[in-house]
Amino acid sequence: MKKSKIILRVVLWLLWLGLIFFMSHQDKDETTLKAGVLRWLLDQLGLDGRELMQGPFTLYIRKLAHITEYAILMILSLRLAIIKWPYKRAVLYSLLFCILYAATDEFHQTFVVGRVGSLIDVGIDTVGALLGWLIIRRSLRS
Repeated sequence: MKKSKIILRVVLWLLWLGLIFFMSHQDKDETTLKAGVLRWLLDQLGLDGRELMQGPFTLYIRKLAHITEYAILMILSLRLAIIKWPYKRAVLYSLLFCILYAATDEFHQTFVVGRVGSLIDVGIDTVGALLGWLIIRRSLRS
């Protein structure tokens, strides 16, 4: 594999890790501001953003974000790990990394104002990583 492709994979992986860290480091006021932006977007679509944001919709959006960000992390991690290890070992190492990163990310959130760490979120992140693996597995079969 070309050195430029390897460097690109490393850079994308590091940027994604940084984005996850950045999103987790936002305090309660910053996440409330984003909720306001989402409410405005829902209103523009003709939906009642205020009502939707007060119900379970917000919780679902947050959990879907966890799943998505860790699915992408697994894909990026696996594409990087497969350079060095055979497929099965690369999958195992990538999955373990994603779980460890999720756990440390939740621990990090315990130090952020208005945020809490959650083992449930680590589990949701793990589901996201497994989804990322399934996406890669399916694409390899095509």
